[in-house]
Amino acid sequence: MDWTDGLRIKKVPLYCEKMVGRYVKTLESYIEGDSWQRFATELKTEYKDDDTEQKRNTEAFLQAMVQKM
Repeated sequence: MDWTDGLRIKKVPLYCEKMVGRYVKTLESYIEGDSWQRFATELKTEYKDDDTEQKRNTEAFLQAMVQKM
């Protein structure tokens, strides 16, 4: 889609659970709404502990897996 960064950012809360969407709207990068890259980075940083995909790509996760083996 040819959405601007601002429009892409404003659409994200629509795809979240209600409480998460409300929180996303309080993020500085959401309020400014000018950089998708900055917004995505802020979201990834904010939710990194809840994101299993990000956890799988860490050295700590791989070391834990090796220890289990």
